[in-house]
Amino acid sequence: MRRLTAIVATVAAVAAVLLVLALTVPASGAEPITVQAVVETDRVYAGESFVYRVIVEGATPQVQPQLPAPDAFAVAYEGGQDVSSHSISIINGRRTETVIEQYYFQYRLTVLSPGQHTIPAAALTIDGRTYRTEPIAITVVQPTEHQDFKLRLALEKEQVYVGEPVKLQLTWYLRQNVRGFALSMPLAGAFAAGDPAAPADARQGLLSGEYVAVPFLGSEVLARRGQGTLNGEQFRTLTLEKVLIPQETGQFRIGPAAVELNVVTGQAPSRSLLDDFFSGSSFLRNSPFSREATRKLVVPSNELNLEVLPLPEPRPASFTGLVGAYSIETAAAPTAVNVGDPIALTIRIRGPEPLGNVPAPALHTQRSLVEDFKVSDAPAAPVVRDDSAVFTQTVRALNDRVTAIPPLDLSFFDVEAGEYRTVQSGPIPLVVRATRQVTAADAIGGGGEAPAAAAVETRPEGIAHNYEDAGVLTDQGSGLPQRLRHPAWLAALLGPPVLYLGLAVVHVARRRARADTADGRRRRALREAQRELRATHSDTSMEATGTSRAVQGYLAATFDVPVAGLTPAEAERLLRARGVPQAAAVRELLERCDAARFAGLGPDAAGGLSDEAERLLGAIDRWLGTRGR
Repeated sequence: MRRLTAIVATVAAVAAVLLVLALTVPASGAEPITVQAVVETDRVYAGESFVYRVIVEGATPQVQPQLPAPDAFAVAYEGGQDVSSHSISIINGRRTETVIEQYYFQYRLTVLSPGQHTIPAAALTIDGRTYRTEPIAITVVQPTEHQDFKLRLALEKEQVYVGEPVKLQLTWYLRQNVRGFALSMPLAGAFAAGDPAAPADARQGLLSGEYVAVPFLGSEVLARRGQGTLNGEQFRTLTLEKVLIPQETGQFRIGPAAVELNVVTGQAPSRSLLDDFFSGSSFLRNSPFSREATRKLVVPSNELNLEVLPLPEPRPASFTGLVGAYSIETAAAPTAVNVGDPIALTIRIRGPEPLGNVPAPALHTQRSLVEDFKVSDAPAAPVVRDDSAVFTQTVRALNDRVTAIPPLDLSFFDVEAGEYRTVQSGPIPLVVRATRQVTAADAIGGGGEAPAAAAVETRPEGIAHNYEDAGVLTDQGSGLPQRLRHPAWLAALLGPPVLYLGLAVVHVARRRARADTADGRRRRALREAQRELRATHSDTSMEATGTSRAVQGYLAATFDVPVAGLTPAEAERLLRARGVPQAAAVRELLERCDAARFAGLGPDAAGGLSDEAERLLGAIDRWLGTRGR
């Protein structure tokens, strides 16, 4: 009896343990969802950018986090990345499957002012539930000028009217070699930023290395390389321009801008041959056991003041906000039409840059035009050609009395004269023919035997007359062969099979599109990169630019990330996250490309970059095709 009682007690204890485990251990596939935010560093210089990531574990979100934009930071979204993993292991016949679901959203934050700042919590909703990250504290240090690096801002005017474009020039003076850099500048919401027209020799200048494309204030700007003197000292220079358009009146501070760079400080010896090998360093340096050492610097610019004045009242009814000196020209095609035919009206406006911000003339407010023409009130986007903003709109003549497209008015505030002015385009002669009116007789027709040019007859009975003679009857034929000749019967018989075949083609195309795997994208990216690299072999002036573009394009397409955020450091982090052994070599290659492009080293410094990049990309692609899957 005691033995039976002991057995019962043991069974009860085991059952209790199993029950507790069942209640406390989560079921397979029910991994809890966590959302956290991380930064690559919590101590930065004002003007320095850094990576901020929101990492999600246990789910794959479909929308971006809600990231409040703090006043002290400029925020740029660089895309998301699914880094989930799936592995299967079999040990002693026992199969274990492990699934780790992970996704991250990446942002690049630029600090705009020194001091202690906090990145607010980001909110992310997954399956109806909202998750929040913890706020992150950031220490921001004021950058200082360096004897070998100076940054200067200059405005063409210190006083402008609201809406008046004003050019901002940034010049970077440098005397040492750098390995990569980034420019940044805070810009108040009271300003819009535009780009000046590219110089006439831009294409040739890019090929020769006289110009380089530099990201600044939301777009890539052509910067000119040259020589300059500052405070009696000689420097290499990099100069670029942006156009600022004030949207509000008042006193504003422009800048300071900042340049974040890695300055070459010398050669850093490797710890060992194995260390140098696994870091991916090439043996093209001064010593196979050394590589360049760099030090990060952030150099600030000066600050500027700008006064923005209000426009006087009253304003002309046709005024659309243009400030400066403008002209307008028009052209049309065709100029011989029927009433109601479409006429392509081309409007060319010349004025100060940026012409891409010029609004289209509101045709429906042009009284002389709407009296005789049907016009569109839909806004048209400009196409910038040469020194003009070109708009194309469709107009239609309403009657045959029209002899010309009348002049169009364009109003603007003339800064030099201090008053509003209205200019006009020239009239465009037109020949407008009356449209032939369709009568009841046209609808009835002249019968199958009548010639095509038969005269139209007037029938007093009208279109509703009921014709009763046998002449209006047509033999529809009898039997299946006759009916099969009729288009309606052919459509009824052949329509369903054709429709089914079309749906099948669409289905197969969609399946093939879904089958376009990461391996396929990677192989296409490699072929495209190889074509670009081989195209640079014969042109050393473009080798650094072409090599950098090819490598960044391959990485962006392979890992589905924006190419804009692929700095040398970010490229290395991206490859290291996937265990690619050539990660450090890729960073070094991109830094050498930047040095050849930006540091004034000349085309000779780019020699061999494309060959080395082709070997590197081939090795990376082979690794990803096997172990990197």
